[in-house]
Amino acid sequence: TPESLNLSPDHIDVWLCYLEDLSSDINEFYVLLSDNERDRADKLKIEGKQKQFVITRGYLRQRLGSLANIDPKDFVFEYLKHGKPILADKQKHADITFNVSHSHDLALIAISLKQNIGIDIEKINRQSDHPKLVTRFFSKTEQSEFNALPEMIKAKAFCACWTRKEAFIKAIGDGVTYGLDTFDVTVDPELQQPEIILHKPSTETWSALSLPISDDYMACLVSNRDDIKVRYWR
Repeated sequence: TPESLNLSPDHIDVWLCYLEDLSSDINEFYVLLSDNERDRADKLKIEGKQKQFVITRGYLRQRLGSLANIDPKDFVFEYLKHGKPILADKQKHADITFNVSHSHDLALIAISLKQNIGIDIEKINRQSDHPKLVTRFFSKTEQSEFNALPEMIKAKAFCACWTRKEAFIKAIGDGVTYGLDTFDVTVDPELQQPEIILHKPSTETWSALSLPISDDYMACLVSNRDDIKVRYWR
């Protein structure tokens, strides 16, 4: 990431974070957190989950501070009804939007201006009972598309579909209460710009973009813009 970076409503900045590489700085990230965030971290008894939260939230604060020229400790977050964090209305630069996701040793942080965004990353689990999970969580259209795919790519396809659905419900801020079976996404894991088709009427247009990670992970970014333009940082 360059030392000087300006946000624009025309694109989304995305950082891929290797949590193990950042773990040596975990104390530095911890001191950036608010009292509520530290309390939340301290209650996470599973070490890996605690490390994920502290590093990703601390790194998010660092990035926000650099972009807005504000002390990272000074950012105040509010939470929507279903838990999505946003910058408080009273916060300077409250038009900055962001979203965070982590899985195993990787995390993604997305930051933009005046866009509703959601991001999700998942490690591909090749041992899961994918047909059972597809029947439980996916729409009828997605089930049909999944069942028609070759067996060798079904684990990747399941993960692709899951990240696309998660990124969308995080973007709208409703979480799973929106209903995972009330919209369709493209299941094909190789498609870079999957479609999002809503069953409910909406005044907004949603776009999705698959992000390149590795052979073991799938990731997706969703925005309420017709065209997603990304600057991708490591």
